[in-house]
Amino acid sequence: MMRIALALCGDGIGESEVKRARRSLDQYGFDYEIETVLTTAALVETYSEALGCAVEVFKEAAVSHYDALLYYIPDTRVRLGKGVGLGLEQFGFAFSWAGRLEALNEKSRELLKAEDEHHFSRATADRDQFYYFPYGYLYRDSAVGRVNEMGFRVPDDLVEVSKRDRTKEKVVCVFGGSAAFSMNCLQDEMFAARLEILLNESPRDGLRYRVYNFGMHGHVMLNEMFSYLLYAERLQPDFVIAHDGFNDLAYGCNSDKLLMEKHSIVFQENLELWPFLLEGREEAAKEHSERFFRVTNFPKGIVESYLERKAQFRSVVERSGARFISAFQPFLSQKATLTAWERRVCVSWTKRNPMRPYFERMGFLFETYLRLRDEHGFSDDLDFRASMSERGDESLFADFVHLRPEGDQMVAEEYKRWFDQNDR
Repeated sequence: MMRIALALCGDGIGESEVKRARRSLDQYGFDYEIETVLTTAALVETYSEALGCAVEVFKEAAVSHYDALLYYIPDTRVRLGKGVGLGLEQFGFAFSWAGRLEALNEKSRELLKAEDEHHFSRATADRDQFYYFPYGYLYRDSAVGRVNEMGFRVPDDLVEVSKRDRTKEKVVCVFGGSAAFSMNCLQDEMFAARLEILLNESPRDGLRYRVYNFGMHGHVMLNEMFSYLLYAERLQPDFVIAHDGFNDLAYGCNSDKLLMEKHSIVFQENLELWPFLLEGREEAAKEHSERFFRVTNFPKGIVESYLERKAQFRSVVERSGARFISAFQPFLSQKATLTAWERRVCVSWTKRNPMRPYFERMGFLFETYLRLRDEHGFSDDLDFRASMSERGDESLFADFVHLRPEGDQMVAEEYKRWFDQNDR
């Protein structure tokens, strides 16, 4: 039990205020007892009568045997310096009229911290401040053609697209990471562009299709959902394609366990460095980066996080009136037969890449996904394995997860088959 001395720092503090100070300690679940009440010599008699208990004169030497000091600050006239009146081994808190319990030294600050904090709170030197949290980011890659002001491979003005005549055009929006961005393809080679051509070769009821690519490097499901809400929802798309899976499962291998398992939040590992760098703590950032690309989470939790977030994205899209098309993107180890080019280039790239621990586990993670997806309503997800087996003599991959133009053409044809079967 923590033995506390309560110091009343000024006049006008009544019994209800003392009870409020106690409740501020109760909020943290402390096991404590206020053993004495202290104040200045001039206020001892006043407080003894008002509180109906013994009140002593505050003397620093006399309080050294208590575990903690709790100062009550009645108004803005009273200010305390950190550590005032505290021994080296004591806890110290100041409770103010504003209802705030402030720690007066580092020992006490640690006591107030939440027991289960995520990385981005731990990485912040002072807990009580604004701190960085990775809700999202943008990535500009203009080496493959024009990108718009947000970094997407979308050539049209989205404001104008939102004004389209919906009786004449259908809009398809594609979301995912760098594989959906088609980073190894020219603008007219990316599967979004190829799909648009295929759909318009055999238009339905005279309608024209427009396919927009909102893929972006590193994006996981949470990023996809933000992109949809910020940039695509106002287009009132008729179809939304979620072409993903690899990033969520790969980054999920080492994402913050609390955020992933409790909140289905997965993020890119490099973003863990940002809170350190924003505070100028370069050495801490360097030390933390050495823990990247380690597998610390269990497969079932990784996959469950991905499927739960994807189900949420599907719900958001369907409430907006669009149809949701879900697919797990192809990756190299799914291809049964590799060409000489793929063995020479892709396999060697995989061995050199720092994400290799994730690549090596992707097959098992994918099998776990196949086992769990029915529970989340994704039994009809598109699967590119059959298409890849038919093209064993074609070089489809540029590396472990990104496709060459031939691979993007395969993906476009697979999505076209979905439209032939479902959009009649």
